[in-house]
Amino acid sequence: MTMQIAAKFQRPWRTAATLMIASIAKRGGLKNNGTSNSASSGIMKPNRHHDFEIMMLKRSGQSKSFANQYVFPGGVIDAADFSEEWIPIFEKSGLDMLDSNSHRLKTIVNENRIELYTDFDEAVLSEIAYRICAIRETFEESGILFAKSLKTQPQSQDLTNSAPKNRFVRVYKPESPNLLEQWRNKVHDNGAEFINMCKQLEVIPDIFGLIEWSNWLTPITVKRRFDTVFYLCFTDTELDAVQDQKEMTMLEWYDPEQALRNFKKGQVNLAPPQVYELSRLWQFPSMESMLEFSVKRSSNGCQRIYPVPIQLDNAYMHVFPGDELYPKYPNFNQPEKPVEVVSGTLEERNKMDKRKHRYTFASKSKWPAHGQLFVNVDFPDGQIAGKDLNDPTSKL
Repeated sequence: MTMQIAAKFQRPWRTAATLMIASIAKRGGLKNNGTSNSASSGIMKPNRHHDFEIMMLKRSGQSKSFANQYVFPGGVIDAADFSEEWIPIFEKSGLDMLDSNSHRLKTIVNENRIELYTDFDEAVLSEIAYRICAIRETFEESGILFAKSLKTQPQSQDLTNSAPKNRFVRVYKPESPNLLEQWRNKVHDNGAEFINMCKQLEVIPDIFGLIEWSNWLTPITVKRRFDTVFYLCFTDTELDAVQDQKEMTMLEWYDPEQALRNFKKGQVNLAPPQVYELSRLWQFPSMESMLEFSVKRSSNGCQRIYPVPIQLDNAYMHVFPGDELYPKYPNFNQPEKPVEVVSGTLEERNKMDKRKHRYTFASKSKWPAHGQLFVNVDFPDGQIAGKDLNDPTSKL
């Protein structure tokens, strides 16, 4: 399925969706049924600095992408995510997917649509399909089902929850936990089973609980590339999350600042987008402030973040949109020079360049923990700048 979608546009990457889950911090322990904790992982967890935690999963060492790295739940789009079979399912909640003027659809369909949304002309809007993908992949990898029961909520009730304080994502918990585990295995083997599950359980994915946050395109230097939309969701519900022991081998709930500090110490291995996004999230002192900001900002769409690798005399770095060295028209496909060589040392370039949006490190062979993030540019989509932990101006 996914290979057919990728081949349709003959692009050297696949499209995907990722979900960052923010949950009210449970003081004194983790919310993962004891499947992973500070003792079992060997990772120290001192006093938290935030009132929320972010769920992260460690990918298997056998994974073709991001092996042994901590990531947010998510994965590639499946043809079933665009299936017309979703139309009657959502109609039961009063949502007409074919009504482009629906005020409910306008809460997630922005005028400033990100480019990966425009790839498909299907009955199911990309804004809906990618949210279904994120919810499906989260269910496969963690066992959490973000969905609304049609049995317990009137059809006429608006599902958009436009007020920030009402934007908590819904969590579906059946009376029998084994029921979801059975479906989880089926969905893992066949994405179309997610549709069948929703039909039989009479639930619909809570697409309105997912807030558009960012868009990342893997750089040309990486063999397996992805164009990924990142969503953010919020919950105050106790989540019974367990890794699938297939793609994911460990599940942790992290204070975002502590996740970055553990990364700096070499205690955890984080994928590059996770490092950057955590450098945004750790600046929010509370889940309430992050929720309010993300809801207001989401109507601006998302600027695509495409890291461009640059080799300096004594260092290596990724530059992002807005940086002095970022190309005016970046080649997303096959540039003649995958790694641009720029004269000067890191110290000289940081002093010389006025506009900086870059992550610097010593070697291009890997994404090392001792790198540093420099950002002093504004974002056209209204996003906050990522900030290094050592930046004294980082807190909002």
